[in-house]
Amino acid sequence: MLAPIHSELEAHAAVMRDLKSKFSQINECIGTGAKVAYIDYPAHFNTGDLLINIGTEAFFSRNGINVVSRYAIGDLGKYYYESDKFILGRRLPQLDADIAGGAVLVFHGGGSFGDVWPHHQKLREALLERYSGVKAIVFPQSIQFGDRRKYDEAAKLCGRHGNLTIFVRDQESLEFLAASGVPGEILPDMAHELWENAAFFPFPYTIGTGELQQTRIDLEGGSSQAGAKGGFDWDDTQSSRDRILYKVFCAWRRLNPVPRSAPSYKAWYVLRDRVIGNGVEHFQKFESVRTDRLHGMILSSLLSKPIYFDDRNNKYRKLHRYHTKWLSGSPLVTSA
Repeated sequence: MLAPIHSELEAHAAVMRDLKSKFSQINECIGTGAKVAYIDYPAHFNTGDLLINIGTEAFFSRNGINVVSRYAIGDLGKYYYESDKFILGRRLPQLDADIAGGAVLVFHGGGSFGDVWPHHQKLREALLERYSGVKAIVFPQSIQFGDRRKYDEAAKLCGRHGNLTIFVRDQESLEFLAASGVPGEILPDMAHELWENAAFFPFPYTIGTGELQQTRIDLEGGSSQAGAKGGFDWDDTQSSRDRILYKVFCAWRRLNPVPRSAPSYKAWYVLRDRVIGNGVEHFQKFESVRTDRLHGMILSSLLSKPIYFDDRNNKYRKLHRYHTKWLSGSPLVTSA
Protein backbone atom coordinates (compact mmCIF):
# COMPACT_ATOMS: atom_id res chain seq x y z
CA MET A 1 0.00 0.00 0.00
CA LEU A 2 1.11 3.55 -0.70
CA ALA A 3 1.10 6.25 1.97
CA PRO A 4 -2.21 8.17 1.86
CA ILE A 5 -2.39 11.49 0.05
CA HIS A 6 -3.75 14.64 1.72
CA SER A 7 -7.29 14.30 0.32
CA GLU A 8 -7.52 10.72 1.61
CA LEU A 9 -6.37 11.78 5.07
CA GLU A 10 -8.98 14.56 5.11
CA ALA A 11 -11.76 12.18 4.05
CA HIS A 12 -10.67 9.69 6.71
CA ALA A 13 -10.57 12.42 9.38
CA ALA A 14 -14.15 13.44 8.51
CA VAL A 15 -15.32 9.86 9.06
CA MET A 16 -13.51 9.61 12.38
CA ARG A 17 -14.87 12.94 13.66
CA ASP A 18 -18.39 11.85 12.79
CA LEU A 19 -17.98 8.57 14.69
CA LYS A 20 -16.75 10.36 17.80
CA SER A 21 -19.70 12.76 17.71
CA LYS A 22 -22.20 9.92 18.06
CA PHE A 23 -21.34 9.24 21.71
CA SER A 24 -23.55 12.14 22.80
CA GLN A 25 -26.37 9.57 22.90
CA ILE A 26 -24.63 7.74 25.73
CA ASN A 27 -24.17 10.94 27.69
CA GLU A 28 -27.88 11.67 27.35
CA CYS A 29 -28.70 8.15 28.54
CA ILE A 30 -26.51 8.45 31.64
CA GLY A 31 -28.13 11.77 32.52
CA THR A 32 -26.88 15.09 33.85
CA GLY A 33 -25.19 14.90 37.25
CA ALA A 34 -25.44 11.11 37.49
CA LYS A 35 -22.94 9.01 39.42
CA VAL A 36 -21.50 5.95 37.70
CA ALA A 37 -20.11 2.60 38.83
CA TYR A 38 -17.92 1.37 35.95
CA ILE A 39 -18.10 -2.43 35.77
CA ASP A 40 -15.64 -4.89 34.20
CA TYR A 41 -12.83 -2.58 33.17
CA PRO A 42 -10.19 -4.81 31.51
CA ALA A 43 -7.33 -5.71 33.84
CA HIS A 44 -5.59 -7.97 31.33
CA PHE A 45 -3.12 -7.70 28.47
CA ASN A 46 -5.29 -7.20 25.40
CA THR A 47 -4.50 -3.95 23.66
CA GLY A 48 -7.90 -3.85 21.96
CA ASP A 49 -9.78 -4.07 25.26
CA LEU A 50 -7.43 -1.49 26.75
CA LEU A 51 -8.13 0.93 23.88
CA ILE A 52 -11.85 0.60 24.62
CA ASN A 53 -11.11 1.24 28.30
CA ILE A 54 -9.02 4.35 27.75
CA GLY A 55 -11.59 5.61 25.24
CA THR A 56 -14.29 5.09 27.87
CA GLU A 57 -12.28 7.02 30.45
CA ALA A 58 -11.72 9.80 27.91
CA PHE A 59 -15.48 9.91 27.35
CA PHE A 60 -16.13 10.16 31.10
CA SER A 61 -13.57 12.97 31.35
CA ARG A 62 -14.85 14.96 28.36
CA ASN A 63 -18.41 14.86 29.66
CA GLY A 64 -17.62 15.49 33.33
CA ILE A 65 -19.17 12.19 34.44
CA ASN A 66 -18.70 11.33 38.11
CA VAL A 67 -17.30 7.78 38.26
CA VAL A 68 -17.57 6.82 41.93
CA SER A 69 -16.03 3.33 41.57
CA ARG A 70 -14.34 1.09 39.02
CA TYR A 71 -14.43 -2.71 39.21
CA ALA A 72 -12.49 -5.33 37.28
CA ILE A 73 -14.08 -8.76 37.01
CA GLY A 74 -11.84 -10.15 39.78
CA ASP A 75 -13.06 -7.46 42.18
CA LEU A 76 -16.60 -8.80 42.17
CA GLY A 77 -16.27 -12.56 42.57
CA LYS A 78 -15.33 -15.64 40.58
CA TYR A 79 -16.60 -17.54 37.55
CA TYR A 80 -16.90 -21.35 37.76
CA TYR A 81 -16.68 -23.06 34.39
CA GLU A 82 -18.14 -26.36 35.63
CA SER A 83 -21.44 -24.79 36.64
CA ASP A 84 -21.25 -21.82 34.23
CA LYS A 85 -22.03 -19.47 37.12
CA PHE A 86 -20.47 -16.31 38.46
CA ILE A 87 -20.53 -16.18 42.25
CA LEU A 88 -20.54 -12.59 43.46
CA GLY A 89 -18.28 -11.57 46.35
CA ARG A 90 -15.12 -9.66 47.30
CA ARG A 91 -15.94 -5.95 46.83
CA LEU A 92 -19.67 -6.53 46.42
CA PRO A 93 -20.53 -4.57 49.63
CA GLN A 94 -18.81 -1.52 48.13
CA LEU A 95 -20.86 -1.86 44.94
CA ASP A 96 -24.02 -2.29 47.04
CA ALA A 97 -23.19 1.02 48.72
CA ASP A 98 -22.61 2.67 45.33
CA ILE A 99 -26.02 1.52 44.13
CA ALA A 100 -27.69 2.58 47.38
CA GLY A 101 -26.16 6.01 46.77
CA GLY A 102 -27.81 6.27 43.37
CA ALA A 103 -25.01 5.14 41.03
CA VAL A 104 -25.79 4.01 37.49
CA LEU A 105 -24.30 0.65 36.48
CA VAL A 106 -22.13 1.13 33.39
CA PHE A 107 -20.80 -2.07 31.83
CA HIS A 108 -17.61 -1.99 29.77
CA GLY A 109 -18.09 -2.32 26.02
CA GLY A 110 -16.29 -4.58 23.56
CA GLY A 111 -16.97 -8.08 22.29
CA SER A 112 -17.68 -9.96 25.52
CA PHE A 113 -21.50 -10.05 25.33
CA GLY A 114 -22.38 -13.66 24.60
CA ASP A 115 -21.01 -17.13 25.28
CA VAL A 116 -17.56 -16.74 23.73
CA TRP A 117 -16.17 -15.15 26.90
CA PRO A 118 -18.63 -16.60 29.47
CA HIS A 119 -16.99 -15.20 32.63
CA HIS A 120 -17.72 -11.62 31.55
CA GLN A 121 -21.24 -12.48 30.42
CA LYS A 122 -22.09 -14.29 33.64
CA LEU A 123 -20.78 -11.40 35.75
CA ARG A 124 -23.03 -9.06 33.77
CA GLU A 125 -26.04 -11.34 34.22
CA ALA A 126 -25.40 -11.84 37.94
CA LEU A 127 -25.31 -8.08 38.54
CA LEU A 128 -28.40 -7.43 36.43
CA GLU A 129 -30.28 -9.98 38.52
CA ARG A 130 -29.00 -8.58 41.81
CA TYR A 131 -29.77 -5.00 40.86
CA SER A 132 -33.04 -5.51 39.02
CA GLY A 133 -34.64 -2.17 38.19
CA VAL A 134 -31.47 -0.17 38.87
CA LYS A 135 -30.49 1.99 35.90
CA ALA A 136 -27.91 0.04 33.90
CA ILE A 137 -26.17 0.78 30.60
CA VAL A 138 -24.08 -1.56 28.46
CA PHE A 139 -21.55 0.42 26.43
CA PRO A 140 -21.20 -0.55 22.73
CA GLN A 141 -20.83 -4.31 22.34
CA SER A 142 -20.80 -6.91 19.59
CA ILE A 143 -23.27 -9.62 20.67
CA GLN A 144 -22.42 -13.17 19.67
CA PHE A 145 -23.72 -16.49 20.94
CA GLY A 146 -22.91 -19.95 19.63
CA ASP A 147 -25.59 -21.62 21.76
CA ARG A 148 -29.17 -20.58 20.95
CA ARG A 149 -30.39 -21.68 24.39
CA LYS A 150 -27.95 -19.31 26.09
CA TYR A 151 -28.99 -16.54 23.70
CA ASP A 152 -32.64 -17.00 24.68
CA GLU A 153 -31.83 -17.18 28.40
CA ALA A 154 -29.78 -13.98 28.23
CA ALA A 155 -32.52 -12.20 26.26
CA LYS A 156 -35.12 -13.13 28.88
CA LEU A 157 -32.88 -12.06 31.76
CA CYS A 158 -32.12 -8.70 30.17
CA GLY A 159 -35.78 -8.18 29.33
CA ARG A 160 -36.79 -8.79 32.97
CA HIS A 161 -34.41 -6.17 34.34
CA GLY A 162 -36.69 -3.24 33.61
CA ASN A 163 -34.17 -0.38 33.45
CA LEU A 164 -31.46 -1.57 31.06
CA THR A 165 -30.13 0.07 27.89
CA ILE A 166 -27.76 -1.80 25.58
CA PHE A 167 -25.65 -0.06 22.94
CA VAL A 168 -24.31 -2.32 20.19
CA ARG A 169 -21.54 -1.89 17.60
CA ASP A 170 -23.05 -3.53 14.53
CA GLN A 171 -26.33 -4.15 12.73
CA GLU A 172 -26.37 -7.87 13.47
CA SER A 173 -26.28 -7.27 17.24
CA LEU A 174 -29.50 -5.25 17.05
CA GLU A 175 -31.38 -8.54 16.71
CA PHE A 176 -30.69 -9.25 20.38
CA LEU A 177 -32.33 -5.98 21.40
CA ALA A 178 -35.45 -6.95 19.48
CA ALA A 179 -35.46 -10.43 21.05
CA SER A 180 -35.05 -9.09 24.59
CA GLY A 181 -37.25 -6.01 24.28
CA VAL A 182 -34.41 -3.91 25.72
CA PRO A 183 -33.99 -0.37 24.37
CA GLY A 184 -30.72 0.64 22.77
CA GLU A 185 -28.97 2.06 19.75
CA ILE A 186 -26.17 1.15 17.39
CA LEU A 187 -23.00 3.15 18.11
CA PRO A 188 -19.28 2.91 17.29
CA ASP A 189 -16.66 1.33 19.52
CA MET A 190 -15.61 3.51 22.46
CA ALA A 191 -12.01 3.61 21.20
CA HIS A 192 -13.15 6.21 18.65
CA GLU A 193 -13.36 8.68 21.53
CA LEU A 194 -9.55 8.82 21.28
CA TRP A 195 -9.61 10.55 17.89
CA GLU A 196 -7.89 13.94 18.16
CA ASN A 197 -7.59 13.53 21.94
CA ALA A 198 -3.96 14.27 22.81
CA ALA A 199 -4.57 14.03 26.56
CA PHE A 200 -5.54 10.34 26.38
CA PHE A 201 -3.94 9.34 23.05
CA PRO A 202 -0.76 11.42 22.60
CA PHE A 203 0.57 9.69 19.49
CA PRO A 204 1.51 11.67 16.36
CA TYR A 205 0.88 10.70 12.76
CA THR A 206 3.80 8.78 11.25
CA ILE A 207 4.31 7.30 7.80
CA GLY A 208 6.55 4.33 8.63
CA THR A 209 7.81 1.66 6.24
CA GLY A 210 6.57 -1.74 5.14
CA GLU A 211 3.41 -3.60 6.12
CA LEU A 212 2.53 -4.96 9.57
CA GLN A 213 0.77 -8.32 9.44
CA GLN A 214 -1.38 -8.96 12.51
CA THR A 215 -2.99 -12.38 13.01
CA ARG A 216 -5.44 -13.20 15.78
CA ILE A 217 -4.46 -16.29 17.79
CA ASP A 218 -7.13 -16.55 20.52
CA LEU A 219 -10.63 -18.11 20.75
CA GLU A 220 -12.08 -15.90 18.04
CA GLY A 221 -9.33 -16.60 15.54
CA GLY A 222 -11.06 -19.53 13.87
CA SER A 223 -10.03 -23.16 13.62
CA SER A 224 -7.36 -22.47 11.01
CA GLN A 225 -4.71 -19.93 11.88
CA ALA A 226 -2.38 -20.33 8.96
CA GLY A 227 0.28 -17.71 8.97
CA ALA A 228 -0.09 -16.95 12.67
CA LYS A 229 3.41 -18.23 13.34
CA GLY A 230 4.94 -15.51 11.20
CA GLY A 231 2.51 -12.78 12.18
CA PHE A 232 2.13 -10.38 15.06
CA ASP A 233 -0.51 -10.26 17.79
CA TRP A 234 -1.05 -8.20 20.94
CA ASP A 235 0.92 -10.60 23.15
CA ASP A 236 4.07 -9.69 21.25
CA THR A 237 4.08 -6.19 22.77
CA GLN A 238 4.39 -7.49 26.35
CA SER A 239 7.80 -7.68 27.98
CA SER A 240 8.84 -9.98 30.82
CA ARG A 241 8.88 -6.88 33.02
CA ASP A 242 5.24 -6.17 32.10
CA ARG A 243 4.26 -9.70 33.12
CA ILE A 244 6.06 -9.38 36.45
CA LEU A 245 4.36 -6.05 37.13
CA TYR A 246 1.02 -7.65 36.26
CA LYS A 247 1.55 -10.36 38.88
CA VAL A 248 2.39 -7.68 41.44
CA PHE A 249 -0.77 -5.79 40.53
CA CYS A 250 -2.94 -8.91 40.85
CA ALA A 251 -1.51 -9.62 44.30
CA TRP A 252 -2.11 -6.01 45.38
CA ARG A 253 -5.68 -6.10 44.09
CA ARG A 254 -6.44 -9.25 46.10
CA LEU A 255 -4.87 -7.92 49.30
CA ASN A 256 -5.77 -4.24 49.04
CA PRO A 257 -7.25 -3.39 52.48
CA VAL A 258 -8.52 0.06 51.46
CA PRO A 259 -10.01 -0.25 47.94
CA ARG A 260 -12.18 2.82 48.40
CA SER A 261 -9.41 5.23 49.41
CA ALA A 262 -6.63 3.57 47.37
CA PRO A 263 -8.44 2.00 44.40
CA SER A 264 -6.54 -0.72 42.58
CA TYR A 265 -7.36 0.59 39.12
CA LYS A 266 -4.93 3.50 39.56
CA ALA A 267 -1.98 1.11 39.74
CA TRP A 268 -3.32 -0.89 36.81
CA TYR A 269 -3.83 2.16 34.62
CA VAL A 270 -0.12 2.98 34.86
CA LEU A 271 0.68 -0.45 33.42
CA ARG A 272 -2.21 -0.19 30.96
CA ASP A 273 -0.77 3.00 29.48
CA ARG A 274 2.61 1.31 29.11
CA VAL A 275 1.06 -1.64 27.24
CA ILE A 276 -0.96 0.62 24.94
CA GLY A 277 2.14 2.69 24.27
CA ASN A 278 4.07 -0.44 23.27
CA GLY A 279 1.33 -1.48 20.85
CA VAL A 280 0.95 1.96 19.30
CA GLU A 281 4.69 2.44 18.87
CA HIS A 282 4.90 -0.90 17.08
CA PHE A 283 2.10 0.09 14.67
CA GLN A 284 3.76 3.46 14.05
CA LYS A 285 6.83 1.74 12.61
CA PHE A 286 4.85 0.59 9.58
CA GLU A 287 3.39 2.34 6.56
CA SER A 288 0.29 0.11 6.43
CA VAL A 289 -1.44 -2.65 8.38
CA ARG A 290 -2.98 -5.98 7.36
CA THR A 291 -5.10 -7.40 10.20
CA ASP A 292 -7.88 -9.78 11.21
CA ARG A 293 -8.39 -8.05 14.58
CA LEU A 294 -11.10 -5.44 15.03
CA HIS A 295 -8.90 -3.22 17.17
CA GLY A 296 -6.00 -3.68 14.82
CA MET A 297 -8.30 -1.99 12.32
CA ILE A 298 -9.52 0.65 14.80
CA LEU A 299 -6.02 1.44 16.13
CA SER A 300 -4.77 1.82 12.57
CA SER A 301 -7.70 4.16 11.92
CA LEU A 302 -6.76 6.26 14.94
CA LEU A 303 -3.22 6.48 13.53
CA SER A 304 -4.47 7.21 9.98
CA LYS A 305 -2.69 4.15 8.58
CA PRO A 306 -3.85 2.46 5.38
CA ILE A 307 -5.58 -0.77 6.48
CA TYR A 308 -6.29 -4.00 4.65
CA PHE A 309 -8.49 -6.27 6.74
CA ASP A 310 -9.30 -9.90 6.12
CA ASP A 311 -11.53 -11.59 8.70
CA ARG A 312 -12.60 -14.58 6.62
CA ASN A 313 -10.84 -16.74 9.21
CA ASN A 314 -12.61 -14.97 12.11
CA LYS A 315 -15.55 -16.92 13.51
CA TYR A 316 -17.83 -13.90 13.79
CA ARG A 317 -16.68 -11.64 10.93
CA LYS A 318 -16.63 -8.72 13.36
CA LEU A 319 -14.39 -6.62 11.14
CA HIS A 320 -16.65 -6.99 8.13
CA ARG A 321 -19.71 -6.15 10.24
CA TYR A 322 -17.98 -3.13 11.76
CA HIS A 323 -16.53 -1.84 8.51
CA THR A 324 -19.89 -2.09 6.76
CA LYS A 325 -21.56 0.08 9.39
CA TRP A 326 -18.84 2.56 10.38
CA LEU A 327 -15.69 2.66 8.25
CA SER A 328 -16.81 2.03 4.68
CA GLY A 329 -16.60 5.78 4.01
CA SER A 330 -12.88 5.93 4.73
CA PRO A 331 -10.54 5.59 1.74
CA LEU A 332 -7.88 4.19 4.07
CA VAL A 333 -9.80 1.01 4.98
CA THR A 334 -10.20 -1.80 2.44
CA SER A 335 -11.27 -5.43 2.78
CA ALA A 336 -10.35 -8.75 1.26
